[in-house]
Amino acid sequence: MGDPVAFCLNCQAELAIDTSLYEKGDEESTSSAAPLQVQGSVNEPHRVLQNAQIVWKAFPMSSCCDICVYGVSEQLDTPEAPLAYFSSPPAGRVICGGEGSLPGQSGNLFDIICNSTSALWGPMCEDCTEQLLSGMDQQLKGLEEECASYRKLLDSLSKDRATRVFDLNTSSAKLMAMKAEEASLMAELKRLEVEESTLNDELSRKRSELCNAEKEREEKLRLLDVECQEQDAEAQLIYLKTQLEKLSSINVLNAAFHIWQQGSFCTINGFRLGTLPHSPVEWNEINAAWGQTALLLTVLIKGEEDFHLRDYEIFPMGNYSFIRVLATGAELPLYGSGGFKPFGQKKFDEAICAFLNCFCQWQTHIESRSEFRFPHRMYRERIEDNKMEYSVKMQFNSEERWTKAMKCMLINLRWAISFAVTLRGFMPR
Repeated sequence: MGDPVAFCLNCQAELAIDTSLYEKGDEESTSSAAPLQVQGSVNEPHRVLQNAQIVWKAFPMSSCCDICVYGVSEQLDTPEAPLAYFSSPPAGRVICGGEGSLPGQSGNLFDIICNSTSALWGPMCEDCTEQLLSGMDQQLKGLEEECASYRKLLDSLSKDRATRVFDLNTSSAKLMAMKAEEASLMAELKRLEVEESTLNDELSRKRSELCNAEKEREEKLRLLDVECQEQDAEAQLIYLKTQLEKLSSINVLNAAFHIWQQGSFCTINGFRLGTLPHSPVEWNEINAAWGQTALLLTVLIKGEEDFHLRDYEIFPMGNYSFIRVLATGAELPLYGSGGFKPFGQKKFDEAICAFLNCFCQWQTHIESRSEFRFPHRMYRERIEDNKMEYSVKMQFNSEERWTKAMKCMLINLRWAISFAVTLRGFMPR
């Protein structure tokens, strides 16, 4: 028969089982063949096994453990057949039995382990056993220290109770005082509850007042905003009225057609209308002056609603303005070119005469409806100044006399501007 073989239930290490584990000694040979029942009152092993549940936490094993011991029976056909089977039922008791039990060996150590009420299972190797015992010793040391602390506390309480004398009268007085204090505190509590209720009502009232005050504040802010907007609008209105007054006081025609004297010349918007031998003027400047003059007369004519030109129509076109004869459709150029010719420029002279005719028509219309009179009398192609007549034609005319005629004509136009703005409240159409 070979050596018994088993495995450690903790580390699964292979163990060599001594035959004394499952054989009975000589002193037991005369004992009964009934299985040995081991109670839980074994002296030394019970000290180790009483805290098994705690140790299992450090060495967990499966809830159901099987142990097989091989090669110990000569009655079995193969050496690998199981000799005994150990299991742990739900109640925690280990039972040994089965087909592999050998007759006549029921009193060995296997029966002791199987019939023990301990929670420990076996077998285990030497290292695992030492760790198990070490853990149990540490647990035992901790329990002993805890027990000593409890004993010390118990002794202290016992001594305190022995030295303390119970006085019934004092205790009764203390109890009555505590009851009186309780009654006082209850009354204070009720008073505080009433005060709390009053304060809650006051708080609700104050919150309502606050809400109303916030609404009133928002309404006042809105009114202030509207008032500020109204003040801004009034300030803007005052500013606009002031600007309107300033603009109304401005002579629009004077600003648009500035007529002034520059020595022997009269200018309109800075352009000289005329020429002199000692101070010749280019035709570009003279033509530009005629263009501004034609535009001014056109504006004055349009300012009179019930007045219309007869025979002519003025076309202000800058340096190339002209007058159209309505009867024939001929266009008379109100501009010249070349030098000053003694015999003049026929078309240009006809245009100047037509322009003076238009101006005379407007003069007649104005003087017939008011007492306004121009400083220089105009008729046909002549202008009078200090009872001296000056022709507006360049033909058979000198530069000085023609420039003087142009100067008188521009002065009359300046007076026409003053009449249109101040006396008639000029409003261009």
